[in-house]
Amino acid sequence: MKPQTVLKILKDNGFEAVRQSGSHIILKGEIEDEHNNSSLRIVVVANHGEIPVGTLRDIVNRSGLGRNAFTQ
Repeated sequence: MKPQTVLKILKDNGFEAVRQSGSHIILKGEIEDEHNNSSLRIVVVANHGEIPVGTLRDIVNRSGLGRNAFTQ
């Protein structure tokens, strides 16, 4: 998956870029669970080339959004 696609999905779900270190963009978002408990999530996306499957899986897990948010 392209980094631009992942960034758009994260931003559409309430994440915002807080800083950038080289080609790595650090995003922060607050996610609510089914019990209305919110948790702060930090996700790092490398903005170059294609994102490898294992890295994408880690982004999905760290974001708390679930796999369905990242399917096209």
